[in-house]
Amino acid sequence: MATVLTMVGTGNVASAAMDGDLIKMNGLSSVYYLKGGKRFVFPNQSTYASWYSDNNGGPDWSGIKTVAQSELESYPLGGNVTVRPGTKLIKITTNPTVYAVEPNGTLRSIVSEANAIELWGANWAKNVIDVADSFFTNYTQGTALTAGVYPAGTVVNPTNSSDLYYWDGANYRKFSNESAFLANGFNFTHVVTTSKYVVANGSPIASAEAALMNTAGGATTGTVTPGGSGLTVALASNTPVAANVPLGAVQVPFTSFNVTAANDGAVLVRSVTVTRGGLGASANFDGVYLYDGMTRLTTARTVNSTSNQATFTGLNYTVPAGQTRTLTVKADMDTTTVNNNYFAINAASDIDASGAAVSGTFPMMGNTMVGVAQSVGTITIEKSGSNPLTSPKAGETGAKVAEFKLTMGTEDGAFSALTLYQVGNIANDKLTNFTLKQAGVTLASATAMTGSNVVFNLATPFSLEKNNSKVFEVYADVNSTARSADTIRFYLDNNADLYAKGKTYGFGLAVDRDNTNGYDNVTADGTDASWSTIEAGQITIAQKGPAVTDYAVQQQDVELLRFDMASQINAEVRSTGITLTAGGTDADEDTTDTGGLVTNGTSVNYTDIKIVDVATGAIVAGPQDLSGLAAGNDDAQTLTYTDIWNLEAGKTRTLKVTADVANFTPDSAETIKATLSAFGSSAIKNLDTNLFVTDVVPSGTIIGAAHNVKAGSLTSTLAATPSLQTYINGTSGVAMLGLNLAAATGKDTKITSVMVTVTGADSCATEANCISSAMLYDGDTLLSTKNISGTTITFSGLNTTITKGTTKTLTVKANLLKLSSVGGGTTLSFAVAAAASDISAQDAEGNTITPTAATVTGPAHIISSGGSITGTLAADDSETESQVILAGASNVVLAKFRLTAATEALRLNKIRIVLPDNTAEEISTLALYDGATKLTSDVAVTDGSGADYADFNSFVADFIVPKDASKTLTVKASTGLTSNGASSGTSITASIDYDTNFEARGINGSDTVDSALGGANIDGRAMIFRKAKLTFTETALTSTAIANGSENEVYKFSVTADGNDATLKQLVFDVTLTENGTNNGITAGSWKLFKGSSDITSLVDIHGIAGTTVESSNTFSSGTSKLIVTWTSEDLITAGGTNPYTLRSTLSNFGTGADDDSIRVILNADTAAATAGFNKLVDLDQTVSQYTAALGDGTVTAGQHLGTAAATPTVASTNGNIIWSDYAVVAHDSTVADKTGDGGSDLVTVSTSSADWANGYLLKTMPFSGRTMNN
Repeated sequence: MATVLTMVGTGNVASAAMDGDLIKMNGLSSVYYLKGGKRFVFPNQSTYASWYSDNNGGPDWSGIKTVAQSELESYPLGGNVTVRPGTKLIKITTNPTVYAVEPNGTLRSIVSEANAIELWGANWAKNVIDVADSFFTNYTQGTALTAGVYPAGTVVNPTNSSDLYYWDGANYRKFSNESAFLANGFNFTHVVTTSKYVVANGSPIASAEAALMNTAGGATTGTVTPGGSGLTVALASNTPVAANVPLGAVQVPFTSFNVTAANDGAVLVRSVTVTRGGLGASANFDGVYLYDGMTRLTTARTVNSTSNQATFTGLNYTVPAGQTRTLTVKADMDTTTVNNNYFAINAASDIDASGAAVSGTFPMMGNTMVGVAQSVGTITIEKSGSNPLTSPKAGETGAKVAEFKLTMGTEDGAFSALTLYQVGNIANDKLTNFTLKQAGVTLASATAMTGSNVVFNLATPFSLEKNNSKVFEVYADVNSTARSADTIRFYLDNNADLYAKGKTYGFGLAVDRDNTNGYDNVTADGTDASWSTIEAGQITIAQKGPAVTDYAVQQQDVELLRFDMASQINAEVRSTGITLTAGGTDADEDTTDTGGLVTNGTSVNYTDIKIVDVATGAIVAGPQDLSGLAAGNDDAQTLTYTDIWNLEAGKTRTLKVTADVANFTPDSAETIKATLSAFGSSAIKNLDTNLFVTDVVPSGTIIGAAHNVKAGSLTSTLAATPSLQTYINGTSGVAMLGLNLAAATGKDTKITSVMVTVTGADSCATEANCISSAMLYDGDTLLSTKNISGTTITFSGLNTTITKGTTKTLTVKANLLKLSSVGGGTTLSFAVAAAASDISAQDAEGNTITPTAATVTGPAHIISSGGSITGTLAADDSETESQVILAGASNVVLAKFRLTAATEALRLNKIRIVLPDNTAEEISTLALYDGATKLTSDVAVTDGSGADYADFNSFVADFIVPKDASKTLTVKASTGLTSNGASSGTSITASIDYDTNFEARGINGSDTVDSALGGANIDGRAMIFRKAKLTFTETALTSTAIANGSENEVYKFSVTADGNDATLKQLVFDVTLTENGTNNGITAGSWKLFKGSSDITSLVDIHGIAGTTVESSNTFSSGTSKLIVTWTSEDLITAGGTNPYTLRSTLSNFGTGADDDSIRVILNADTAAATAGFNKLVDLDQTVSQYTAALGDGTVTAGQHLGTAAATPTVASTNGNIIWSDYAVVAHDSTVADKTGDGGSDLVTVSTSSADWANGYLLKTMPFSGRTMNN
């Protein structure tokens, strides 16, 4: 365990220390006693002060020498110093036994309190100090003291003499003079005044004696026998990853390693040595540290330039048995040199585990951190506030003890950790409950100090912008036993104790604490640290609240003032003054007003005024009442209490002033304040000396807050809900009235009764005919159920409390009776007709509170005989938009319909879904869904006359449309197979039959039955049934820059087949050549088609609209041209497969610069379906009559058009941009019908293609945006 003390200053490094010196090193708070070449550590400040104290009994730091780190580390630890014999009594916090300390650290019980009083007087307990359990083992337990006999080592002064004697356990050795007393390091604050008769014997003490001055005499030997047999070391899994580290970064984590103690005992780690590696050098580091989490275990260590090692000595770090701890090596980087470094533990011998065997895989190397030539930002800490900062009082809660300013440099950052060092002479355990605040907001807290440090770790880092400053404050509770003139001095002792991460590079910012207005305590005068001095007397008083509070009239025992009285003596308080001061316009001596301290000059507004012990509840003074009106009595009156009450030495008593508030009418600004008067010269008596006490801090008054005084009140208003509603005849639990009840800030209000008045119209003109009963609710909690009586309903017997300053909303609900008929103007409304008489309320004391608000009337709700339902097509989405649906699929969404219920919630019981005639082969079954919930079983489609349909008369899950809301009904299908007669290309539209087999019924007992969904069928969107579907994807070009005179990739796309194999027959592209500036005669020729990396131009015909080939001899020029790619046969795309295609062309004469000529290519989409039956392949160079003859089916619309010849085709082909087949016909054929004669009408019929060809209508993801290239 590292040991830290509170001390003043650091001083310069001294020359080599000598035996008997007190030593320390810069940056480390531990103080050591040097004896026999070993250093003995003081475990805490109290132990140190028992050996080296000032005239006030506090620690005297003046004799400490500061030595170099290397020298300090050269002295091995000898052990822990124990309390000086005869100076203090000690105990541990977990055991009430009190011990005296004798030489060699021997403890002897004081036997009893009576014995302690006999030896040390009534204030003996002030001499007791607590020793931590972990240090108690430094002592040796001896036998109890002999009653009436002092412990050895005690210096006594008989009351009848001025001589001093040292009791060595057998003899009273007399000091020859004061010089002999001081030469042995004794202090008068430790001398015990005794009434015992003392006879000098033994040799007198005439000069310094080594035995009396041996601070290490009772110290433990320093030999530690490790309990654990072994320590396992391993690189931590979260060891820092390699990173780029800027110049000047601080607390950069380099390596984390785990240390695990064997199960047979704890292991004490004394030291760890790490070795630097990499291309860098020791000069790359300003300091290296060892951390346990956020806790710094060492001061900055240097990296040796020869060995490249840094050694962390004096750790005394305990790893509990069977447990693992993670240690991290962190470093501050140099600000000028850049290089690569890592740290490693090279061997087991690099860890001193107090004899435990160290095992692991060595060398154990962390990752390399790469230095970069960028400088991290800075954060500057400076003193803020006055000097001295404050004068906290003993016993004060939330006293400000530190204030500093942080300024960010050139980089934004986030401040997350701070450790402040305390070097005042106040005992550190006198400061507790620390909070770190910025602008009043608490950022972090610490229950107590760790040694002399208070450590703050911010759960949420505080962000600071570059070049901006913020002031921070630290507050703490000061123990009531703190001594007057004790000093509190906080500062930043080490740059590593402030951590802020930069937001630019993500590393710790460089810390500047030794600037002009720094925070490093170098001047030791409070100009660069937060210095405060405790104010404390024999009696110390501290105000403890309460904060401004709202109180109400007729309220009893309201707390006006709370204060602590801490005493260092046994005392009795004989006279206490309390002043009550009223505020507000009525505190004005007017004998006719009601406010202030007195009403109308006679009746006092505050009575039963007393002082109460908070801990016990006992009344220590009073009660008293105020006086009637006299000069000055309406705004302030002082009461003097002569009750006698006691204060005990070393203890704090918390007291409060309370009063009863009468029933008066305060004005809007009415306040009441209590003040504790200054204690007079004869108000408090010291029971130990029988003298009056004048040393009271503060010497003035203790002023309480001005509390608001309010009249108890209750305000009723109409709540926002329920708004006007339509309710169905016979419905239960309908909300009729919302009532807001607001209690004033003065006191809680209890509601005992609420009466509502019911008003009806038309069929509810006689209100009792429409309402069976009503309920009053507080949220979801039922408070009362009552029947109507005439036109009113009274909810009595309530016990509902409304907290002061809050509003509670009560809701009245009704159960409606079912009427045989309901008129069109039937309404019901509920109201609180007169709040003052219809609502009964009282305060906690049972006083009546009269509500305000004349009438609170709810909406006139409409009472209806039943609800209705309507429907529309739901908004388009990716499932319901017109598209290709595949054969043999399940859960295919055909349509979504939005049903809306008016007036009441309705349940769908029956519905018919209609399909086009003769589509039962394509759609085999239908089912209904509510989102993902299946509502019905699958229903087979019936082949009807004129239309096919499916009736749903049974639901496996309810489909309830909420009142005045909508719900979406989804129709899903299972599709048929073409092998079973389904026809590819069939258009499918699902519709709701609005008045056949439709039924929606009301719920909650309603009689509503709606047998029609509006006045017309509701149609879904058309879907196209096919055996396969294609998805086209436009892909990016390899380059958009034109290679003039060379072959260019001008367009890329891919085609995917789903459901079945599919083939492509023809694709039509628009090619646009744009010539800017000079007319260069740009051309695009030598067109090619690639599939993947294969040139398939030989398998296609690439031509223009007139049939002219553009594969070799012809070109496109400026303007827009049609590029038609027709497969000689067809191109197969296997089911689930994707074919990638690329169009290439040789581009010539394209200008650059101002010309910036370009080419744009796009695959055209088909925007409409082909005419029904338009599913064969024919050539475009035929006349209408020739088509008819060739196809033999009497119509030209029997085929898909292929543009292969005529410049002006006799048949248009605007929707033949993509021609493909889904292989729906078993005898699939891609032959094109063509003429066989001379163009006359006497053609011979030739073979034609199969009837399974389609255009590109509804194929995804068309249309495309095209691709453009330029120079």
